[in-house]
Amino acid sequence: MNIGLLSPGEMGSALAQQLWSRGHAVAWASEGRSAASAARAQAQGLRDCGSLAQLCAQVDTLLVVAPPHAALDIATRVADCGFKGLYIEANAIAPDTLAEIVRCLQPGGARVLDAALVGPPPKAGQAAPTQLLLAGPDAAALAPLLETPVLLPTVLGAEPGAASTLKLLHSALNKLPLALELWAWALAGRAGLSPELQALLADRPAAASALSDPARRQRLAAKAWRFAGEMTELAQLAQALGEDPQPAQGGARAFEQWVAAAARQQSEGASA
Repeated sequence: MNIGLLSPGEMGSALAQQLWSRGHAVAWASEGRSAASAARAQAQGLRDCGSLAQLCAQVDTLLVVAPPHAALDIATRVADCGFKGLYIEANAIAPDTLAEIVRCLQPGGARVLDAALVGPPPKAGQAAPTQLLLAGPDAAALAPLLETPVLLPTVLGAEPGAASTLKLLHSALNKLPLALELWAWALAGRAGLSPELQALLADRPAAASALSDPARRQRLAAKAWRFAGEMTELAQLAQALGEDPQPAQGGARAFEQWVAAAARQQSEGASA
């Protein structure tokens, strides 16, 4: 397969390595991308097609791994390039967003495959393989071509939507608790009681949370903006299924506020 990668972030770059190990050619488009993305792509040996239009013209498959809020914009730009191959939509999006992407790309001749990733960026030696959830007419044929010791494609059927939905359900169980913890720590900060809460948890290890370690809370700020997008998509899924979207909406706000607070702290530290 001749695969174009949009875009080579941490997860995308790791996937590129796995695809390359299966003998697939992997390319990307550097136009408009950051120096960090260019460095990752170069480290993985990705062929640079320059522009998105050139990438779409030179590959038969596009693999899209990007923040949820960018998914529809990327699909629109790909449609404008006249892409007619297989479009693997692997972002954490709601089925309704996926349906919009299908409506955007299908009239031009592209086939859209519903996909989602669960687990860390795949790399040699990890304890369990990263799962690549697939749903759609091309899923069963594609899965064996992508499997590696650390990347496990899982076919959920021929109807698109199941992969996106299952990913968001997984996010609900894993990321909503994180959002609730961040909210509690934000309250502690507002009340001026963060050190006291830290000490209280240290004295009661059984009550300690995943984010009791301040270093972990700091590291999470780098990812929280992406988690906010997932929670927004989760709220959309809940609404479509007739359930209350407010827990997911609250999670999105908690992650957004944590990002804003981290940015303020960084700015204050730089000006001090």
